[in-house]
Amino acid sequence: MKYKESLRLHGGFAASRPFCGSAAVLPRLRCGFAAVFIFALGLSFAEAEEPPNAELSEYYYRYFPRVLRDDGLEAAERFLLRASDYEAVLSDLSLELARVEDELGRPRAQVIATIEKAISAKRWRRHSESGARLLKARLLNELCDYYAALYELERVGESAERERLALAALLGLRRNSAFRPRAIEALISYPEDQAIQALVFKYAAILQRRSDADISLVEALAKRICANMEAGDVIFEAAKYLSDVESARRILSSHIARKGQPPREALPVLLNLGVYNEETAIENLFYNNKNSAAPVPVELLREVYSLLRNDNSRDYFMDRLLSLNGVLGEDRNKDGIFELLADYEAGMCRRVRIDAAQSRGAPLILNCKAGITLDAEAGGYHLIYDAYPSVIRADSPQASFYFLPDEFFAAPVSFQPLFEIDGILFPERNEEFGVLTERILYASARRVVRPSAEFKGALEELKLLNGVIVKAEEKLAGNLVSETFYRNGTPLYQRADTDLDGRLETIRRFALNSRGELVIEYIEVDNEGFGVYLRE
Repeated sequence: MKYKESLRLHGGFAASRPFCGSAAVLPRLRCGFAAVFIFALGLSFAEAEEPPNAELSEYYYRYFPRVLRDDGLEAAERFLLRASDYEAVLSDLSLELARVEDELGRPRAQVIATIEKAISAKRWRRHSESGARLLKARLLNELCDYYAALYELERVGESAERERLALAALLGLRRNSAFRPRAIEALISYPEDQAIQALVFKYAAILQRRSDADISLVEALAKRICANMEAGDVIFEAAKYLSDVESARRILSSHIARKGQPPREALPVLLNLGVYNEETAIENLFYNNKNSAAPVPVELLREVYSLLRNDNSRDYFMDRLLSLNGVLGEDRNKDGIFELLADYEAGMCRRVRIDAAQSRGAPLILNCKAGITLDAEAGGYHLIYDAYPSVIRADSPQASFYFLPDEFFAAPVSFQPLFEIDGILFPERNEEFGVLTERILYASARRVVRPSAEFKGALEELKLLNGVIVKAEEKLAGNLVSETFYRNGTPLYQRADTDLDGRLETIRRFALNSRGELVIEYIEVDNEGFGVYLRE
């Protein structure tokens, strides 16, 4: 009886007769063994849910803060990259790597790809998928991919950060009808969040025409902020919308007395309300302890200059500008990210950096000296100028292109006075400047030098006329080892030194086959060196 019970328990079948090896019992045995196998298989899958590298990934995660603290961001990035094999085990590793990459200014597409690894792994212990999607949405906003950012935000829970990012995306899309109701809800849910408040004032600033609902929203918010003694820098934006000028002046003066020097961006309202005189505003514009390391927006320079009424102040402004040591930035879409940065020394531009797509990828860079543009990095090519915008040479990892003066032009920017007739020269982006390609460079080059495909270590020099190859020479250690002659850009024949003995003993003649492919028609060789070439 006990035996039957044990079979019933372990085999999963009822043993109605004693085990006698009859054929009738065999199917039941098979069923029992199958049940045992499935049960064991289920246990193995249950164990597999805990990844095999969990302990090692946990070690990396615990040790990472020490590396970050002691050795810095780049060491932390290298450390986390070594842990990339365990990203599927612990999503937190990928998210920490993404944060480090973002802090180091790596291309935003690269950071987003790292975040997507974290999300797809679905192995969260300390962080969460919502946190990863918030970071991804922020990066998408910075790339001006606002619809994708809103899609990510729909998949996370409610938070102040979510509302900030959603409002910024709606602002970028100029979705005024959607912005206002969401802003009202966000202000109700997070009444003290200064970033949300600043977005509302930014919304008001870009509106061409304000409705009664817009005016009511902005004025009510401005009054509430200005009545708060602990308000932050957003109070300078709020003061613009107070109808009582004396009250606004008193509130801002009191705020500066309590909090110290205001940010540069507050200077127009301080100057306009008379809180600062013109000289004080100019001093704070060009030297501001609160954000002295940050680039000065050119839009702010123009706005402050337009508010100066005194000729002496205008002259003082220009004197400071013409001796500028610092960086000016341009933010055309007004999202807080500079697409163009120009570095000045003694009023002369020495470097221009353009990232029009805000990708943080390969920016367009121009290097200048004493106001003269010397070279540029554009689209993977290093351009060397004869006299800007005339390019004399373009280098890439694959080839070097040589041009005659005034035959090939590349003008990513044009330098114009910052003001109508005065001020330092500021680089204005040339919207017609496209992407450089090899086809464009070949069309204008007179010579192209590139590594030889036949002789290791040799250089091949192509001679061109109107973009068509006329002749190609290959040299190894200064010695000619091959020369190829062309007709209408198609090779006719080649003389080559295949055994590197100093003689061009081999002649290859080329032709087009029936499919239009270039093939070797026949080869002639002068092995004896008598000037007699015989077909092989």
